[in-house]
Amino acid sequence: MPRRRTSVFEKMFTDNRLRSIPNSEVQGTLCVEYWTSKILIELSAYKSLELDDVQEIANIRVVQAWQQEIENDVSELNARNDTEEGDRDIFDDSGDSVFRRYKSVKTELGKRINNPPSSMKKVYRDIKKEIDLHGFYPKGFAANLELIKEAYDLSEDEGLVTAFIFFTLAYRNLRRALNSFSYSDRGFFLVLEVIAKTLDLPLEKVQEMLGPDGKLIRMAIFGVDRESSNIDFEDYFESKSGISFFDLFFGKIDKKQLVSSILTPCNKSRLTLDDVKYLPVIDSLVVPFLKGIKEEGPRGVNVLLYGPPGSGKTELGKLLIEQAGKKAYTLKLGREEKVLAC
Repeated sequence: MPRRRTSVFEKMFTDNRLRSIPNSEVQGTLCVEYWTSKILIELSAYKSLELDDVQEIANIRVVQAWQQEIENDVSELNARNDTEEGDRDIFDDSGDSVFRRYKSVKTELGKRINNPPSSMKKVYRDIKKEIDLHGFYPKGFAANLELIKEAYDLSEDEGLVTAFIFFTLAYRNLRRALNSFSYSDRGFFLVLEVIAKTLDLPLEKVQEMLGPDGKLIRMAIFGVDRESSNIDFEDYFESKSGISFFDLFFGKIDKKQLVSSILTPCNKSRLTLDDVKYLPVIDSLVVPFLKGIKEEGPRGVNVLLYGPPGSGKTELGKLLIEQAGKKAYTLKLGREEKVLAC
């Protein structure tokens, strides 16, 4: 049985007081703040946050507003109870006065559980307005993301999912909000559902994009662990593109850098034409054809070598590329490796 998470409200009631949340600077990345706020409010993740989580993401403005509203409510309730119950130093043996005060605070704050606090919703609306003015992604990241979409031929939705996972792996605030859900029971299906709701995408589309045949997986942009029941959201994903988030966010990626992350120069083939004399079509047709392509033919011609694993396709492919006067590279697409000429 998975352990039951203790909510913020239950911890407050147990302590019978509100622990202070340290102030910090407002998160400067609007997309992270927007996604985190949306998960907290529209997906009701704030109901399940542990107090430590709230303290960690206190620089998210909706969380700051929420904490301030609760602090104000608690102060008001305490003052009201003091006035109504008179002298707080006089208690009967059963402690009824303490119990009534505790119950009053719990009832008032409990109303907040079913409906997001108005303070959170107001700040959330303000964040949406700021995005309209300043843009969703930082400019450098937006430019790099466009290059990735072009290089991998990604759709707008595939680019959005790519950005979301990259930011999730890099930003603790976003992870804290995502990890308020319990993934141990429903596993990767719940992960897909949370992504779909956060990004306003159909669940079936997200399943397809992050499925075994989806381009994000097939092109080895991400690795996905679908089988295990991980506790944390980020444990389901691994960046395999060879491009770090630091480069994406702060650097300027070029096509050469992208290509080098998936293409590796091959060592010289261990074969010679003498080794494949039992395949006369190689010397009489394939090699002359490839040499002609290099000199005057069209670009993008493919030669398919078919055979079972271990039959020598890779070495033969390198030999043919060398005979054509081209450089051989290994293209890594997930678990697959293909030899091609550049």
